[in-house]
Amino acid sequence: MQSENHSQILVVDDDPEIVSLLEKLLARTGYRVLKAYSGNEAMRIILEQPLDLIILDIILPDINGIWITRRIRQDEKTRMIPIIIITGHREKELRIKGIEAGADDFITKPFDIDEILARVRTSLNLSYYRRELHEKKEFDALIHETVDGVILCSADWTIEEMNASARECLNIQEKGEY
Repeated sequence: MQSENHSQILVVDDDPEIVSLLEKLLARTGYRVLKAYSGNEAMRIILEQPLDLIILDIILPDINGIWITRRIRQDEKTRMIPIIIITGHREKELRIKGIEAGADDFITKPFDIDEILARVRTSLNLSYYRRELHEKKEFDALIHETVDGVILCSADWTIEEMNASARECLNIQEKGEY
């Protein structure tokens, strides 16, 4: 799982008190915190820094959080970053827009400190497993698409998997005959 001491979190809110509160809370828990007070500043950081999580206000002075969320989800480099939207607005429609844009979670201000920490931990853990699964799928696709014969073995040299090229070279007809 993602270690708290190595997680880098971007907090985006135009209210300096909210940013300061979240920064202190997250830093005290061991997270590294980056701050942005506008959508443009947030986008610059998102595109330049490796991030493990974004805590994002919807209402910002320039670009709203819904647009930022959509933009993050469209970019191959940033689409896997979990996003927790925070807002003082309680409208159901706004929550739905945030989730439809790709937010992973939604918290209404004022928020409970323990709840924020629990949601941050959960989002980071889910993100870790999502990335692991994504990397495994990419690795499996690479193994099975290559023309070279590839055989994957366990520590005791038991064959776990082989691609079609390896089965052909070894004259093994069916998957699982090894």
